[in-house]
Amino acid sequence: MAAITLTLGAGVANGQTVAELLLVAHLSAVIDPAISLPRGAYQVTNGAYATDLARQLGLKAQPGSLTLYVATGIIGKLADEFAGNLATSFAANGYLPATDETKTVNGVNARWETFEGEDGRTITLVVIRDKDRTRLLVGLAR
Repeated sequence: MAAITLTLGAGVANGQTVAELLLVAHLSAVIDPAISLPRGAYQVTNGAYATDLARQLGLKAQPGSLTLYVATGIIGKLADEFAGNLATSFAANGYLPATDETKTVNGVNARWETFEGEDGRTITLVVIRDKDRTRLLVGLAR
């Protein structure tokens, strides 16, 4: 399982630059090479945790396309802005908003947004707010 953690503290600028380069490289390889990520304190994974969460939510995504961001601290509290930065990156690269709804699936209340690309591909963004963190699950639809 690939995981990168970035926390606030001394020396964050250098660590943040390295972490963001790795995150952008991962997302570029998985979904679209032009999409960039917001700055802040977050962890990203594309392993079993992301797959298990997608299965629990019934999110049908292409194999290997799932990315899960776990935002904590200040970024976790600014969930709408964090998700908005991702949505802006999607829109700037041709993936326009298609649907936006809040629903509960298997006991998990989440905001579901879809973005449709000119090429017919669809990106799904699921925003789950917990007490001390915000989880954002991104996947390329099958």
